[in-house]
Amino acid sequence: MEPVPESQSTTLRAIPGKTRGGVRRMLWTALALAAGTVLRLWMLKKFPQVSGDTLIYGGLAKNLLLHGQYAITDGSGVLHSTLIRLPGYPFFLVLCFRLFGVENYSAVAYVQIGAELIGCLLLADFVRHICAPAFKEGAARCTLWLAVLCPFTASYTPAPLTETLTLFAIALALRSMARFCVRPGWAPALLFTAAVTYAALLRPDGPLVAVALAPGLLLGLRNGTGTPAIV
Repeated sequence: MEPVPESQSTTLRAIPGKTRGGVRRMLWTALALAAGTVLRLWMLKKFPQVSGDTLIYGGLAKNLLLHGQYAITDGSGVLHSTLIRLPGYPFFLVLCFRLFGVENYSAVAYVQIGAELIGCLLLADFVRHICAPAFKEGAARCTLWLAVLCPFTASYTPAPLTETLTLFAIALALRSMARFCVRPGWAPALLFTAAVTYAALLRPDGPLVAVALAPGLLLGLRNGTGTPAIV
């Protein structure tokens, strides 16, 4: 029997280590997401928030869905076209109402919980891209745990308002910018464009996301070193 070349033997020994590392990362990620889910479900149970602006957004969405008008309803049931709120969140509510039933705000809260947890993963991946190789896994793990257990952002999820989706859009824009800086391409560029555009449709200060992050995108393209220029 011929002896296994040293280089091949080293590769074979490295595979189990990489596999263990991948499994360990998946377990840490699953544990963090489970903890974040429990925190947000507890807040949803203890602090349900369906009042004020939520009802304004819900009224706009209901009129869009049922009457095809971006309008509010007065006390006598008459529709009045309005620009009182930006359309990004009412469009989201229209989708939720069509899928789960009109004025089903509990379903909206569950969707927002899922969106925020995905945003936490995006934020951790952003950190993984911008950190030095020796620290990226540890930094990404710390970022994920800080994001999922942050009580201030978690407290937004029970309220059907724009904050949760704005945070998701910012996380998606950051992650897309970092991936574009490392490997320029149409996919991250289009995701970045979609994220900053939706952020602008959610809140009046939403366009500042593009103002803040677009220069990093351009500098990363100019940098061309495979490392995001924001490091």
